[in-house]
Amino acid sequence: MKHKNTFFASLRRLAALLLVPLQLASCTIETIVAEPSKTVGVSRAAEKILADAERNEILPDGVIPVADEQPPLEGKDEPVSSGSGVSWSYENKKYTYTFPQPDRSTLSDLSDVNNTSRAFFDDINPSDTGGTWYFAPTSVDPATGEIIFTWGKDRSESTLAAIANYGGIYRGDTSRKVCYLTFDCGYENGYTGKIMDTLKEKGVSGTFFITGDYVEQAPELIGRMIDEGHILGNHTVNHINMALTDAQTFINEITGLEDMVKKLYPDSQPIRYYRPPEGATSEWALKLADKLGVRTTLWSYTYKDYDPNNQLDHYTALENLKGGLHPGCVYLLHAVSSTNAAVLGQLIDWIRGQGYEILPLCDIDISEAQAQNNG
Repeated sequence: MKHKNTFFASLRRLAALLLVPLQLASCTIETIVAEPSKTVGVSRAAEKILADAERNEILPDGVIPVADEQPPLEGKDEPVSSGSGVSWSYENKKYTYTFPQPDRSTLSDLSDVNNTSRAFFDDINPSDTGGTWYFAPTSVDPATGEIIFTWGKDRSESTLAAIANYGGIYRGDTSRKVCYLTFDCGYENGYTGKIMDTLKEKGVSGTFFITGDYVEQAPELIGRMIDEGHILGNHTVNHINMALTDAQTFINEITGLEDMVKKLYPDSQPIRYYRPPEGATSEWALKLADKLGVRTTLWSYTYKDYDPNNQLDHYTALENLKGGLHPGCVYLLHAVSSTNAAVLGQLIDWIRGQGYEILPLCDIDISEAQAQNNG
């Protein structure tokens, strides 16, 4: 062990000597580790030493350093409105939102829902009996900006049409370098506060999809989400498969969660966005959610982060998250993940370094309304 420590100490001393020019320019080694691809005046040898150190978790406690705070959105102090009652603004370092009360006048007659197909999407894995949502992994052609689908295609045209017909969300505006951070909160595992600390420091809005258990376990964190300018999303009361249940249970799962939040925070905004557990959905489920006045919110990138006992190392997780970025990306991250909490600040810095804005989820409403007006 003594020889190993001596070896790593030597590497550190060598890296420090190679980084003298950068230190004279008032930069720090920590910033170099966070963004090795953007360093200037640093030898490739120094970059490799530090990258290898990070990859092998030589840094103290395996923690990846976070770059300095970057300024949040500018020029958003005037509300941005969709024309349909949805608006948001960023003022005094806080996001505020206005969401309309849902129109549920048609819920008294569910005949149209009952006559809608309950079949899962035609492009789903045939062995999946629960209708779980998957996304088509993407990359972006740096020369043209074109989204390239790893599997040769996106979801089928009929799947995408159903999502669009019933107000669902898969991606945001693919014509702009924008993305959205969403977090699923099935239960509290001690990391949501740290996630919110990072979002506050970086001036980023998150959307937190909460369950009934979460409301009961962590009411104070929900209050903090509201106070610090995040969006609350509906992840149902009992986290059941909503594509396999009956219509009345579906309605109760949505409205029951709303009632739990309103009882705690009567002045909170209506919950406009609903994420089905496991992403399990169908045309029937999309239509019923639309009648409830909530937008079924899926995702265009996630990774296996939901098992607290099987977390990826920080370097691999961060590389996976970087690889998922594309125009309009809706990130799904689980708040129970210690790794997500640790790498979030660096991910935000990197996303912004690629020229992307990280916008509130409700900006999708705004961009859709603008596209309709321009069309």
